[in-house]
Amino acid sequence: MNLSAAAEGTGTNPPLSSQIVVIEDDPVVRRLLRLCLYQAGLEVVAFASGEEAIRFLSEDGHSVSLIITDGIMPGMDGFAVARWCQENLPDVRLVLLSGYLYHFIAQKEIPENIEAFFTKPFSTRELVAKVRDLVGTAA
Repeated sequence: MNLSAAAEGTGTNPPLSSQIVVIEDDPVVRRLLRLCLYQAGLEVVAFASGEEAIRFLSEDGHSVSLIITDGIMPGMDGFAVARWCQENLPDVRLVLLSGYLYHFIAQKEIPENIEAFFTKPFSTRELVAKVRDLVGTAA
């Protein structure tokens, strides 16, 4: 398999009718997420910032079922993305990732649309299983 194509979310696996959006400022983690979700047969688009993702999500024509976002990023963090989605895309489900999750949970009100938390480092197998559960796809 062409890993470069897989990491970009392209290739021969048939995509779902809806996309998974990944928002992660660390390029290594972002590439890992794209690759493991692609290998699971999911269609993925990824962004390095909350602002980039919101521009994409604001456009018409995208069918997004789930957003996986880093909780702590420069600029618009994952909590701000979740709050934006509550107002603008209330049916989209969110998964939050963070290496500092417990610190931030204590300090921030958690938006209700965040349905799962993963602390870095995380198991890609567990993450993919949770994503499949949330978007309703079989293994």
